Amino acid sequence: MAKKVVPEDRLAIRYTLTPKLTRDASKLAYVVQEIDPSENGYKSWINVVDVKEGFSTKRFTHGKEDFSPKWSPSAKFLAFLRKVEGKPQLYVMFADGGEAVQVGKFPNGIIDFEWLPDESGFVVGAMLSSEEREKMENPEEPPNPVLEPVEFKAWEAKKEAKEQLRTDPRWVTRTMYRSGTSFLDDKRMQLLLMNIDVETALTTPIGEIQPETRVITSQNRDYPVFSIGPDAKWIYVIRRSREKELFDDPDLSVFIEILKINVETQEEKILTKLGGWPGKPDISQDGKWLITDAHPVEDPVLGSSHIWMIDTDSGDTKKITTQERSYYQVRWNEEGTEIFAVKPWHGKHHLVRIDPQSGKEAVLFDFERSITAFDVANGFIAVDTSSWFDGPADVFIRTPEGAVERVSKVNQEFIKDLIIPDLHEIWVERDGKRIQGWLALPPFESDNPFPVCLEMHGGPAVMWSPHERTMWHEFMTLLNAGYAVVFCNPRGSEGYGTEFKAANKADWGHGPANDVIAILEAALEKFPDQLDKDHIVLTGGSYAGYLTAWLVTHDEKGYFKAAVAQRGVYDIPTFYLTTDIPVWFEYYNGGTLWEQYETYLKQSPSMYAKNLSCPLLILHSELDFRVPISTAEALYFAAKRHGKEVAMLRYPREGHELSRSGEPRHIIDRLRQILSWFDKYLGIERTE
Repeated sequence: MAKKVVPEDRLAIRYTLTPKLTRDASKLAYVVQEIDPSENGYKSWINVVDVKEGFSTKRFTHGKEDFSPKWSPSAKFLAFLRKVEGKPQLYVMFADGGEAVQVGKFPNGIIDFEWLPDESGFVVGAMLSSEEREKMENPEEPPNPVLEPVEFKAWEAKKEAKEQLRTDPRWVTRTMYRSGTSFLDDKRMQLLLMNIDVETALTTPIGEIQPETRVITSQNRDYPVFSIGPDAKWIYVIRRSREKELFDDPDLSVFIEILKINVETQEEKILTKLGGWPGKPDISQDGKWLITDAHPVEDPVLGSSHIWMIDTDSGDTKKITTQERSYYQVRWNEEGTEIFAVKPWHGKHHLVRIDPQSGKEAVLFDFERSITAFDVANGFIAVDTSSWFDGPADVFIRTPEGAVERVSKVNQEFIKDLIIPDLHEIWVERDGKRIQGWLALPPFESDNPFPVCLEMHGGPAVMWSPHERTMWHEFMTLLNAGYAVVFCNPRGSEGYGTEFKAANKADWGHGPANDVIAILEAALEKFPDQLDKDHIVLTGGSYAGYLTAWLVTHDEKGYFKAAVAQRGVYDIPTFYLTTDIPVWFEYYNGGTLWEQYETYLKQSPSMYAKNLSCPLLILHSELDFRVPISTAEALYFAAKRHGKEVAMLRYPREGHELSRSGEPRHIIDRLRQILSWFDKYLGIERTE
């Protein structure tokens, strides 16, 4: 008997993450993540594949949450992050196995790390306050707990009490003073040089080896992404730049600067300036060329993300990619003769290989999957993928000869009894633009046409694929509950060129909403017997939460019977004044709130609450600092003030990533609430 997917099945779904090859490609490490029901959290471990010996796989680590594996240059050691008391700390172990040993301890954990080329230690990226930095550079010697037990307990109690009162009350002086679900206070991302004899640390009783650590960056700046040059003399960093028109405040900037830092002298030299969000740089083996993905300075928000090659000595900068498409996750091959990158394109995320001289590119991995991450070494390519037909996560390896080997089947047990619904691709043309969408019908027959759920993506400058990993379980849940699912990439999406991506400038509502409706109408016209045009609901999160609210306050044809808007932007002036990306939004609207007040207001769904056409449920996280909950409160009150049927569901402790990485209980509850809301207003009663 075929199994049906339900919200609770999120407990059974696993994800693969971050494939990493050794330099000779003899071994591959990747992460497997699953939910830990007993903790209402997650657990993850590292698997290792013996590439040269039949692709045999074994579980390699056994911590509660192990992730971010990175082989040492000689492949003798594996380093990774493990959560200790909720904070990621650095661990190392021999590549052949054995016990893992913690290296150093950071008060807020570690965000990223890289091996030094000679394996004499690491460069570590960690959030540090000025006080924490001072203590790290001048550590306090606590009383001996054995020889001075009373003094040690008093010291510990004082330390704990001081920490509890540190933010009571909390001073705010920084422009962007919160991120994720946490307050930054005066903490900034710093880089630290950690010298340690790894082999000695692994063969000496734990606790006897302490790494020599020193901070090599300035406390008044953030250094979010970095790579190490092959001679270890320079560290290459991408950070937000200072702009005079933005009061020299990097927190406000949508531009980036690529710089190098001398490890010994801490001298900083800016190489060039680009636009957009920082992508991780990669350095050629000869140390001469840095590559990264970034936007052009002329169009740092709405432009495409190109690949840039930068001379690490002179700073001379060349754009490698010639197509007006976006590229991400760029990597050199070992010889520095080819560049690899992920490229969103018409509903798939391809891995492409690019000639840095001519810009010519070739698509690798010609299969029905999207690539979420990859690694290259010695002619081998490892990719982390997702697939509509075969589950949301698996790892593959491509050999130098072009053969493709699947090395994981992490959801095999879960999907073996599922009937995966077929996909129907739909294209429509509007305003001279071709809009791509998809329809999936429930995996069973019915005497009646199916109710329809219109799903939309956030961003807005992202691209949904039918192989979208983060939506696989949600789509399958809706389909198995008897809803046909329609989704698409309206104007403003990635994957269709720069002009298409920028087509929602100063038009977040009408243009994209009409694109979505056009795909919906095309599906209804193409499948009139299978789709119930009188039972249509819709939902979406972030920008798609905005689009949900826009559609149900501009529903002139009366399509929608119920809606769920999630973590959305509903009152744009409020959003602009409280989000952590305000200047980003200025580029969409041609100026600040004070310069374009009418534009901001006219694009706000809250201004049209009197036209709300169906019952609306607003889902929002209380610690969402990307789209603060105040904008949801504004829409909720506006709808109530006009006597509309509206409810708000608030999730404590959660941020903007609730649907992807929130507490498992909340993730499952969210899906239950969406289905319940839709069923209620469509008159659907479930017996199972």
